[in-house]
Amino acid sequence: MTLTVSFYHLKFTPLEKVVPRLVDKVYASGLRALILVENDERLAQLNTSLWTYSTLAFLPHGCRLDSEATKNQQPIWLSTTFENPNQSTVCVVTNQVVVENSEAFGFDRILDIFDATLPENIENFQKRHSFYAAKNATIAIWEQTKEGWQLWKNPADA
Repeated sequence: MTLTVSFYHLKFTPLEKVVPRLVDKVYASGLRALILVENDERLAQLNTSLWTYSTLAFLPHGCRLDSEATKNQQPIWLSTTFENPNQSTVCVVTNQVVVENSEAFGFDRILDIFDATLPENIENFQKRHSFYAAKNATIAIWEQTKEGWQLWKNPADA
């Protein structure tokens, strides 16, 4: 199984608006996702965003702030730690960490979302990219433009 990693460089839209849209596509595909966040504050923000991002729909999800009793039944699980209680195949990383043991957790796809307006985040992205490239992962890099998402083309490859 080849690991697929998609990086999303945020430039205009906050994380709380982008994550629900991307996770909605994961959910619509019939896949399960773990959303990994850096702290309880971010977890609470995204928990609310997943319930309210659309007036037409909501994304069924859970986190330990709600109830851990049904975590294995949730199609989407938010967490501050690496875990996979709902048998996710997709890991959504919002805290700039490397998923070192993706195989052990059962993830075959990683969506790595970060604010590309901060120079330190670009440096962190480069480290994560190098790690996944060394694992022979299939990598796509998406850059946010004012018109939407564009597949990033490395100027060095031109």
